[in-house]
Amino acid sequence: MLRPRTLAALIGALTLTSWGCQPNMTSGGHGHDHGAHGGHEEHEGGHAPHGPEPLSRTSFTDQTELFVEFPPFVVGERSRFAAHLTHLKTFAPVTEGRMVVELEGSGGTQRFEVIKPAQEGIFRPVVIPGRSGPHRVKVTWETEAGRDVHDLGTFEVYADADAAGQAGGGGQEGNITLLKEQQWTLDFSTAAVEEGEVKPSLLVYGAVQASQGRELSLRAPAAGRVIELVEGYRRGMKVTRGQLLARIAPTPQPEVDAPALQADLRQARLNLTHARTERERLEGLLAKGAIPRRRLEEAVHQEESARVALSEATQRLRLNRRSVGSAGEVVHLTAPTDGVLVEVRVAEGQSLEAGAVLLTFLDSGSLWIEARVPEFDLSRVPPPYAGWVELADGRRLELTPEQAIGTVGPVDPHTRTAPLRFSVTPQDGLHLGASVQVHLYSGPAVSGHIVPKEAILREGGQDIVFVQRTGESFERRAVRLSAYDKDNILVEAGVVGGERVVRRGAYLVKLAASSTAVPNHGHAH
Repeated sequence: MLRPRTLAALIGALTLTSWGCQPNMTSGGHGHDHGAHGGHEEHEGGHAPHGPEPLSRTSFTDQTELFVEFPPFVVGERSRFAAHLTHLKTFAPVTEGRMVVELEGSGGTQRFEVIKPAQEGIFRPVVIPGRSGPHRVKVTWETEAGRDVHDLGTFEVYADADAAGQAGGGGQEGNITLLKEQQWTLDFSTAAVEEGEVKPSLLVYGAVQASQGRELSLRAPAAGRVIELVEGYRRGMKVTRGQLLARIAPTPQPEVDAPALQADLRQARLNLTHARTERERLEGLLAKGAIPRRRLEEAVHQEESARVALSEATQRLRLNRRSVGSAGEVVHLTAPTDGVLVEVRVAEGQSLEAGAVLLTFLDSGSLWIEARVPEFDLSRVPPPYAGWVELADGRRLELTPEQAIGTVGPVDPHTRTAPLRFSVTPQDGLHLGASVQVHLYSGPAVSGHIVPKEAILREGGQDIVFVQRTGESFERRAVRLSAYDKDNILVEAGVVGGERVVRRGAYLVKLAASSTAVPNHGHAH
């Protein structure tokens, strides 16, 4: 869906194309001018003045894009440039700095400059050649930060206007026009077609699950009545270590066997010591690369479980020594670790027995992403298993072989899919039970021409891109696609290396292409 601001800008841009740049029948439709205030000047009868076809060039450096138009060079005659300069990092118009045009010929070098843009993005240096013959033209943008040079190649300087009138125009153009002034108001960018490689992947669907063995239960240390539960509790709610989760008013009862409770406490302490020692041992092994990370995660969970058991044993003994049920006695139950609520089994006012489970929550140390691989695609997902997940907010979460839990499981007879699980750290965008799109790598990397995924549109059953032919003209091109990865798609046919395609705003160019008006493709000077 187009954002309102983008849509409004596009409507304005298309209106400008349709009404502000009417075709000039006497000069081949090259009649609109970037005036001193950025408008499109009209001459008597709506036509540009007669004269040679203007020349145009589009040049790129690693910093800027230069689209420049100017009349053919004639000795002693003014050649007024309309130089449109765009930042390639932001695709915004350049608003500062000076511009220098150099003509390098056999008689030396002439320099012509302007100290600032005439308007946002447009510089208007005037060149007056002093000698005929071939000259190399360089355009330099200078700021306090440095220089950016565009070498436009060699142009002929003609001895008189008659000779210049025989000069050709700006070369090949596309059949779709989107002026620079329009591009600068839209969410628009282009990208070069580059040689690169992508790792093919298989898209499957999956879900975020609780890790097996990672659930912790909060139990009542004594029989009693629930007088308070955590405010606003719900499934999936995050809790932090030490957070109050419930309060219980214990039921008076006779003192139980104190030696037994003390023995339980000693055993709980031993269990926690053992769990801590094992966790420290596995941390050392993981640092040496001797074990997968999930082994350590399991040990961390065992340590947390032992800590919960010790807390419960301590509370039972304390309550017994205080003669549980005495006036004003209330038990506060807190979260033993950070986590996510999975289930609330009681309600306020409910009576319960000692050891009853009040809440269960997931230790926040780990979640599982379970990908469901269709039966007929199992052969396309070889080990080591890896890939990435598309999160709801557009971010991507990497899945590495170290996170894979075992191998692909058995095929479900009802869904005809097999589970493949990865252990991941809980984070924003991963909600317990949520559905996710999982991309599993399905083979080795392949190389060729690559373009950004967002440059591809689907139209009439074909995949298409819009190729930039000049700074303001584009061409619709059908392409044949191959493998893709997180950001790029391999193009087997339809584009060549070095061409540029519309990256952001491809759909806006498509709308511009559907305009029934015939926009001009040049600038009168």
